[in-house]
Amino acid sequence: MRHFRLPVLGATLICASAVPAHGATTDLLPDLVQAPPSDITVTRIAGRDRLGFRSAVHNAGRGPLIVQGRRPDLSTRDMQAFQIVRRSDGTARRLTTPIGLLRYVTSVDHSHWHYRPFERYALRTLDGTSVGRDSKSGFCLGDRYRVARVTGALVTPRYVGLCGLRRPGLLQVRQGISVGWGDDYGAFLEGQSIDVTGVPAGTYRLVHIVNASGRVREVTRSNNTASVRIALSRSGGRLTVRVLGR
Repeated sequence: MRHFRLPVLGATLICASAVPAHGATTDLLPDLVQAPPSDITVTRIAGRDRLGFRSAVHNAGRGPLIVQGRRPDLSTRDMQAFQIVRRSDGTARRLTTPIGLLRYVTSVDHSHWHYRPFERYALRTLDGTSVGRDSKSGFCLGDRYRVARVTGALVTPRYVGLCGLRRPGLLQVRQGISVGWGDDYGAFLEGQSIDVTGVPAGTYRLVHIVNASGRVREVTRSNNTASVRIALSRSGGRLTVRVLGR
C-alpha cells in the first residue's frame, strides 16, 4: 500500500514581483526522467497472468512540475489539467493548452484525484511489435523520494498532498513533483501491471514512457523512455519472468 505524508500549506498559485534588471525572465521548466522498470514479477489474478512492475519518474529540471486541475461545477465529471510554470523572476504562469485531465478514482487502497495521461507501459517484441498495454488509472503526483544528485534539489518535499483523498466534491486540485524529487508506484498498485495471459514464451522489452503525449512542457524529452529486456517462460502451465538487462 502506498504511504503519503501530510500536506504542506503553501503560497498562492500565481505571485507577482518585479522583473530583474539583469536579464529577461525565463521559464523554469521541469525535466521528467523515466527510470527503468524494476521489481518485475508475474502473478495470477482472477485467472489471468499479470506482469507487475514498479515505475518511477524524477524531476531533474530547473523548476517543478505543477499540475492544476479545475472544473466548473459538480455536474462535470473530470477536471481539466493545466501546467503551471514557475519563472525566473519569482512569478508563475498557467499554460493555456490543457495537458490532460484529473479524474476521481476509487480503489481498494484509497480514493482520490488522478492525473492522466502521465506515464504509459508496453510489452513489446524485440522488433517493436506491441503484445500488451497497461490499464493505468492515472497518477496522484507527489514528492515521494529524493534524488540528491540533481542540481538544485529541494531538501524538503513540497508536493506531499493527498490529491483530494476521499473528497470527490472538489472543484480544483493541485499536484506536482519538485526538482530533485521523484514519484513511484509499486507493482500491481492501481494498474501497475500488464495482462500477459496467452503471450507466448520468449524475449520481450518492457517499456515505460513518461509524458508520452508530449503535452507537458519540459527541458527535454530525450530521457522520457526506459526499458528492460525480459524472458517469459512457461512450464506446467505456470508463467515465470526473468530480467535479462536494461
